[in-house]
Amino acid sequence: MRNSTQHKLYWLLMLSIYPCVDIIAQESVTKYHINVRADFSVPHIESNKALKNSFRGTYDVTPSINIPLFYGVFIGGSYKYSTASDKLGLPTSSKAQYAISGGAIKLGYDHYINPTTLFTTAINYGMSSVHFKNLPSDTVPPSYKSSYIEPSLGFQFFIEDNFAIGVNLSYVMLNQYTFNPYRISFDPYKSFEANDLKGTTQYLNLGFGVVYAFWKKKSSK
Repeated sequence: MRNSTQHKLYWLLMLSIYPCVDIIAQESVTKYHINVRADFSVPHIESNKALKNSFRGTYDVTPSINIPLFYGVFIGGSYKYSTASDKLGLPTSSKAQYAISGGAIKLGYDHYINPTTLFTTAINYGMSSVHFKNLPSDTVPPSYKSSYIEPSLGFQFFIEDNFAIGVNLSYVMLNQYTFNPYRISFDPYKSFEANDLKGTTQYLNLGFGVVYAFWKKKSSK
């Protein structure tokens, strides 16, 4: 399982940081100074095993604002909010939940396959907070801080010159946070082994996204 996760991560990282070779000229594409993007996904927990067996991802929302620089390269900033709810059926009035929120610097590359189809790779690096709520009994909800990295890729299809919708895939890794069920009083409801607690929090996002560009650049002609 660990090797499988590492292989998926390896290929996603390679696709995210290695620029595509241009196949066609991009002069026919209308260019803008700024674009706003938003990705809406369902998180699929990959690590650690205790987290995967205790929670089910509900949604992940990642808006960003980006500035094209040169030859398809762009830089920007993003905000993330991701949630999951327990799947153990705990005796609480509402499902136990955790939320991950944070901001990141974004570096990416846009490649137009044709004037209406855009392939994007990007990588986000930032800081996040992890919060819990609706925990069993009188457990005080803990909170944690961690840096995170998120390589991503996607295909966007333009409906208008400045508006597109598409599909996105990303992999989120919290570098300093390891889920421990004992700290949130989950152990009376499920048994955990030592190996279940190994590994930092990681999850795969699969969903759709939208792009809106504005402030059109003047033609060089």
